Amino acid sequence: MARRRRVSGLSPTRATDVWLTSRVNAKKILRFLDDHDVELLGNGHLELSIYVRAHKATLRLTEHKTVVWLADEHALEADVTNWLRELDVPRVDQLVTVRDGAHFHYRPAKSRDRKKLGEELYRQRLRKVDTVKRPS
Repeated sequence: MARRRRVSGLSPTRATDVWLTSRVNAKKILRFLDDHDVELLGNGHLELSIYVRAHKATLRLTEHKTVVWLADEHALEADVTNWLRELDVPRVDQLVTVRDGAHFHYRPAKSRDRKKLGEELYRQRLRKVDTVKRPS
């Protein structure tokens, strides 16, 4: 199953950089996440998305550490539900986020700053494909 991983980060300038890989398999994705878990999974400035082309579906870990599954079809819904249940991720009927309320974003002390993370993503063969400015 071909997949892409996307890493995006919010900067103090309120811009989001979008990075893509070429098609990769699940083993490569898991290795990449294991090797960079502190910087990617623990970073409150990053959103990580994995797109499953065959099912037109995206699994997102938002910058607010909310897990979101979006899909055009229901083929993987039962599997995703079981995976999240096994990880004790609670299901919510209505998505409530802190996006509109006052909150802080953080990144772990051992993680790279925006510039150094971009350099590392480039070394890992991800390519920056866009920078999206957010409204103030």
